[in-house]
Amino acid sequence: MLNWPLRRPYDFHAGYEGVLGTSLDIHLRTDSKAIADAANRMILDEIDRLELIFSAFRADSEFSRFQATHEEWIEVSLELATVLKAAEEWRERSGGRFLPIASRSHQPQVAGTPLWEVSGNLARRLTTMTGSLNAIAKGFIVDQCIDRAQSLMGVQRVVINIGGDLRHSGQGGATVTVTDPFSDAENQSRASDTVIRNAAVATSGGQRRGQMIDGQWHSHIIDPRSGKSALFVSSVTVVAQSAMLADVWSTVLSVASNKKELESEPGIAYFVTLSSGQNLSNAEWTLLSQSGQR
Repeated sequence: MLNWPLRRPYDFHAGYEGVLGTSLDIHLRTDSKAIADAANRMILDEIDRLELIFSAFRADSEFSRFQATHEEWIEVSLELATVLKAAEEWRERSGGRFLPIASRSHQPQVAGTPLWEVSGNLARRLTTMTGSLNAIAKGFIVDQCIDRAQSLMGVQRVVINIGGDLRHSGQGGATVTVTDPFSDAENQSRASDTVIRNAAVATSGGQRRGQMIDGQWHSHIIDPRSGKSALFVSSVTVVAQSAMLADVWSTVLSVASNKKELESEPGIAYFVTLSSGQNLSNAEWTLLSQSGQR
């Protein structure tokens, strides 16, 4: 009986700039280089396809064409229908903390009203405000790319990171490091770390992006309920089962105005740094951190 040596898995990494206006990192473990190359190509093709659906910056995207309509039922793709429906559901469930519109000045006026309706593959835009799916579509795209890559026989592990929206699928895990938002450089101080397995992570916060006006810091993150800078939370990192869910929850928690609003659903792990410098995390984060140490 012949004992053939086991073939070593092939580890692949590629980084790209200017993808969806940010950076893209792909880590793969596959049975061969040919499979890794094919999976990488599938991921890039999927991003290009979905950008033509969701981009708010391209006049030829499906979302841009949808925004040119008003009070009219039109047929949309399954992908756009899925994200539009999810965005509207989260606007309602979050009490307006998640609001998919671009205009900051008009957010309080529409935070409590539906922006669109979705029925099957039909959608109807109800507002004249400019919509934005930036806080949910990127996570959805990461999820779709993971599914595409994992559909290939011989793919053992996939990690995709698009501008901080990261998801791991398959063997092993991925280490997530949360840096102190008040440190001068991201590599100077580590606030917490954990390991995710078949899960996703997203981070949001206004400490590193914003400006000082009359001696007071103004975050680039706006609380849709008031139209003012969200100043209670400086940084929040969320772990969830999907990148889209992590995307949504990082947005919802980043505009919390008090500790009570830092509650989440079961299965959502978070680590928050308040503007006071205090760090808070929930039981799910503690469990993740403990499992990562074993």
